[in-house]
Amino acid sequence: MKPLIAFIALGLVLTGCGNAAEEIAERAIEAGGDGNADVELDLDDEGGGRIVIETEDGSQTVDLSADEIPDGLETPFLDGYEVVSTTELVQGDEVAITATVNYPAGDIDEFVDYYDDYFSGADGISRTDNSLEGARQVFWIAPDARQTVTVIERDGEGYVEVTVFETSGS
Repeated sequence: MKPLIAFIALGLVLTGCGNAAEEIAERAIEAGGDGNADVELDLDDEGGGRIVIETEDGSQTVDLSADEIPDGLETPFLDGYEVVSTTELVQGDEVAITATVNYPAGDIDEFVDYYDDYFSGADGISRTDNSLEGARQVFWIAPDARQTVTVIERDGEGYVEVTVFETSGS
């Protein structure tokens, strides 16, 4: 499965509607891959919903209206979040899960301290702290890139965004 192609198709889907959007997404995925794709859409008028893409290599689910963290995600979150989106990609026995949450009126330092404590003692974790124009981003990554955490606070937005990515399987 080619996740990049699937996410390009996702962008097409979000601009379309109904069966026509499913057909556009299927064609985009098939053009970038090696076989057939089946796309199932369940989108609402507010941009939420669920998209499931099945290919011979596996499946990809994007849940745009998720209100819970997926069961397979092990990295913890502080309480008080609002789930923005989750994705789950399954290919054979390999699973990749991403969850993005927002914390209203948070202080990024609270989250940086939390994840610094969480990763303390873990071998090989890299940490990067970037001050960008109008934002601060802190990023932790495991040496095998199978676990990452990103915390971002943007000036004037009034929330802190946390994204966790994990993979498991071979």
